[in-house]
Amino acid sequence: MNNEKITYQKYPSLQYESYTWDTPTRAQKDSIKNLVEILKAEYNPSDNDVYEHDDISPQKVRGEAKGLYERE
Repeated sequence: MNNEKITYQKYPSLQYESYTWDTPTRAQKDSIKNLVEILKAEYNPSDNDVYEHDDISPQKVRGEAKGLYERE
């Protein structure tokens, strides 16, 4: 961790035949929500400070972890 960002990586399975990622499970979504709430309590970021991977890091196959964090 540095003074500017905290990064969390989820390694979903890439389906090479269709170049799509596995859909996040409810347990994964709940886990991310809990983690973000803990980080918000500790470091006070806003929801605008939380980004999905696709929004900040270009990659060859889009969609990694898409829909994992559900904003309220």
